[in-house]
Amino acid sequence: MNETHEECIEIAEEVLALIKDSFQPQHHFIRVDDKNFEDVDPEFYNQQQTRFEELGFEFICDLEDKTISDQGKIVTFIRTMRNPASNAMVAFYHVPIIDAGFFEFESFLSDGRFVVSTIVPESNKIANWPSINSHHYPIDIGEDVLYKNHLSSVKEACDGNINAIEITSFEAVVKLLNAQNRYMHKYLKSIGWVTKEYLLNQCSGDKQLTDRVYSVIQEMAKQPTNQMQSYRCQLRRSSPPTVTIH
Repeated sequence: MNETHEECIEIAEEVLALIKDSFQPQHHFIRVDDKNFEDVDPEFYNQQQTRFEELGFEFICDLEDKTISDQGKIVTFIRTMRNPASNAMVAFYHVPIIDAGFFEFESFLSDGRFVVSTIVPESNKIANWPSINSHHYPIDIGEDVLYKNHLSSVKEACDGNINAIEITSFEAVVKLLNAQNRYMHKYLKSIGWVTKEYLLNQCSGDKQLTDRVYSVIQEMAKQPTNQMQSYRCQLRRSSPPTVTIH
C-alpha cells in the first residue's frame, strides 16, 4: 500500500498528540481502591503483593494516573510497595486490553537521578532518558532475580555520598513519579518530541516512512501552538512523492 503525504501528516499529528498528552510535566494522581475498577485482575495484584512481601516489601498505596486514564485509552491502576532496608520501591499494574501484568523496581537517588529495573519491553521505550537509568529485562524473569539485579544497578550508581531516598507515602510516590515526568517532558521537548528508533517501531520497521514522518514531526514541533493549525495546512498543500510500504 502507499502512504500519501497527507497520510504521513495524519500519522505525525497522531504520534505528536499522543506523546504530548502522555508526557505532560505534571500528572494528576489520585488514591484509589481496586474494588472500583471492573477490568483489573485482582488475582494479579494479590499474587504480586504476596511475592514482594516475601522479598521484604511493604504496601504504600494504590493510585491512578488520571492524566493517562482520562485520555480513555488505558486505565492506570498502580499498586506501590517499598522495601525499608534498601529504600527501593516496586510498582506493578495490570493492562486489561492485552491481559498482561508488569512490574518494575525504582530507586530515587539523593542527587536527583533514578534507577529503574523493569519488565516492560525495551521496544516500547520512546527514548533513553538522561537522569533515568533504565534496565529492561525479560517479562518472565523472577521477582527475586530482578530485585537482586536492581540492587546491583543502584550500588553502581551510588558513588560517594549518594544514596537512595526513602519513599513511604502516597505523597512521596506522587513526588517521585512527577519528578520523572518532568525529566521526560523536558528531554522530549528538547529533541523534537520523538526519536527515529521509536518511530521505526511504530512504522513496523519501514525506514522510508519513518524518515518522512519524523521530518514532519520535527517541522511541526518547531511551530508555536497557536500557529500549528496554519502550519498543518501549509504541509497539506505541498505534494511530495508517495511512500511505499512493502
